[in-house]
Amino acid sequence: MKTARGFSLIEVLVAFVLLAGGVGLLIAILAGGMNQVRWAQGQSEAVQVARSALDTMGTVDPIEPGRFTGEAVDGRYQWALLVEPYADLPAGAPGAFDDLQAAVQPAMVYRLELELRWDGGGPRERLRMSTLRSVNAPLQPDDAGDWLP
Repeated sequence: MKTARGFSLIEVLVAFVLLAGGVGLLIAILAGGMNQVRWAQGQSEAVQVARSALDTMGTVDPIEPGRFTGEAVDGRYQWALLVEPYADLPAGAPGAFDDLQAAVQPAMVYRLELELRWDGGGPRERLRMSTLRSVNAPLQPDDAGDWLP
């Protein structure tokens, strides 16, 4: 008598269960990767929005102390900007103005701190950036008609 060759029903079922588990694991890994890509894309866009808001200060908008708020990308991003005078830099420090330079062209240094929120403003949806900007004092004519700071 010949014996049947092949796989038993139990062996086929075990193979399908292992295959389904592997495919499920692969789908979960791919979904996690897609979430990370989406998060990185959101972070990158947020940095661009924040840099754009900071870049307008001193070029498009005058720099003046205060607290300013705004929105970008159709209200998707909300930002708050704090502009305040920066404490005097010690003499000789990088960026410090020496007496001669201050006499020729006085400048005021401001600290700009921007906080950006998006998608609900959770801890992963916040960005904080800070920078320093200098503003030269406007030149004005003296009694003799010479332009002085």
